[in-house]
Amino acid sequence: MKKIILLLVLLVFCFSLPAKKLEPVRTSVGKLNVSVDPRTELLGVIQIMADYPLVTKNSPYSNEVKAYFEPMKDSKAVEVTKMLLQEYGFSYDAPVDFILRLSQPLQLKRTVPYSEDVKNRAGGEANLSVYRDAIRDFAKKSGFEHFYVSKKEFYERILASVREMFQGRDLVKTVEEYYKDSCNSYNMIICPLNGNNNYGLRFKSSNDKYDLYPVICGEGKYRERFFDNVILHEFNHSFVNPLTEKYRDKVELSKKLFEPIREFMTSKAYGEWKITLDEHIVRAVTARMMEMLFGKQVGAEWVIYEKKQGFVYIEPIIESLKRFESLRDSDGVTFAEYFPNLLSMLADLNPVNNFDTAAFNGIIDRVFNTGKIAVVYPTADCNQELIYKIKQYTAYVADFIKQKSTIKECVVISDSVALSKPLDEYGILCYGTIESNLFLSHYKETFPFQIKNGELFADKKYNDPSLRFITCLPNPQNNKNGMIVYTAFKNDNILDINSYSHGSYSYHIFSGNRTVLSEGFYDTKSVPWKFIK
Repeated sequence: MKKIILLLVLLVFCFSLPAKKLEPVRTSVGKLNVSVDPRTELLGVIQIMADYPLVTKNSPYSNEVKAYFEPMKDSKAVEVTKMLLQEYGFSYDAPVDFILRLSQPLQLKRTVPYSEDVKNRAGGEANLSVYRDAIRDFAKKSGFEHFYVSKKEFYERILASVREMFQGRDLVKTVEEYYKDSCNSYNMIICPLNGNNNYGLRFKSSNDKYDLYPVICGEGKYRERFFDNVILHEFNHSFVNPLTEKYRDKVELSKKLFEPIREFMTSKAYGEWKITLDEHIVRAVTARMMEMLFGKQVGAEWVIYEKKQGFVYIEPIIESLKRFESLRDSDGVTFAEYFPNLLSMLADLNPVNNFDTAAFNGIIDRVFNTGKIAVVYPTADCNQELIYKIKQYTAYVADFIKQKSTIKECVVISDSVALSKPLDEYGILCYGTIESNLFLSHYKETFPFQIKNGELFADKKYNDPSLRFITCLPNPQNNKNGMIVYTAFKNDNILDINSYSHGSYSYHIFSGNRTVLSEGFYDTKSVPWKFIK
């Protein structure tokens, strides 16, 4: 009898133990905490199983995830992930924001209140509660704990690559010394399942300062300056945005500057002056920091790039920032103390003249300025199963363009329809090899590059079989609008091509493992365009 009672006591004790908590794999660079986090990996696993279009596809790690968790493909968590995406557009930063407000698996208790934005984007807090329960159930039943622990060495290699890439640069020190201010903590999370998507999240701590969470995609192999720029940009929002909110009345005094660029900025989801001003100031400060880290030429290149992106007031802001830097270094003035002076300068500034909101200027991102997009898929390939997959992929692309932007119209059409349809008012996105896409094949003689016999002739010759090529060109029916070509030597390499970070240049040439082969600008004054070598 005593043995039975003892067994019952032990049984009750075991069931009353809290669920085991997994821990992030961590490192640090100065005050910057860098980790691979179990929460975001768990979310990524579920999204992989739900065929979520923004995840990493066809990497060794993502393929391993797909095979390991195959038995869970019909789980409630996968089902809810699909429902939230299809019915509410719950995507991009929203799921990541949601999961980071929970404790670590396997408990997944809510530790930070959900923001109104996240609740709205999920269709209400009740849906988030259902999702949390489903994710927790998935974590317990799927063997996620074992999988995560077994990948520790892989995660540590990622973090080692990140540390090596910084090469002694301390971005937190750069930020804090620039502003003469600080946030509560700086926490970069690396997400190897996050496709090509980076997010800047922040949560207010008990001391009214922010805990910053730049969430960065990839496996630790980054382009140096791009990586620094992304992180600095996200950090800078946490210093700039609260100040424009604090001085909202002063911000309104410069609202006249918004009118010439209102339509263009709204198309980029910056639909009010405060948001547009936040972006201007953040990008200007980031350019100043890039100059401090990499030299004057790099800083100047970022200013030119941002101006091409439509941030037309960046140069006077840069000049004001230089005055701030002088006062900071001589008199110890903080950025927060100087900020009203920056706003006063903007209030006295005249609006830009002759800003063409839709003008295509040879930058990939500017193709979307028309407000109307046509996505063209190929048909001329004997592998019709692959063509069908590309058609589905382009439909996903179109859906996310509609959800993420203010594009008025986004249609998906075949290459043959594109040849017979007037597309002069559209920005065009063309997918497929040059020969398999009849629209591209029809206009290929006008392109500044050639693809033939497994070779790309561009700024130089390339013959990597896994090569992918993203480039913008003038719309062949109207050179005031643009076209983006997503191509490769084989159509197998078209799927997931958007996961490569692109948009800031005229073209990007890269291999299947995302190794950069070349990227740059065209000489757009030449007819046809020419590569700037």
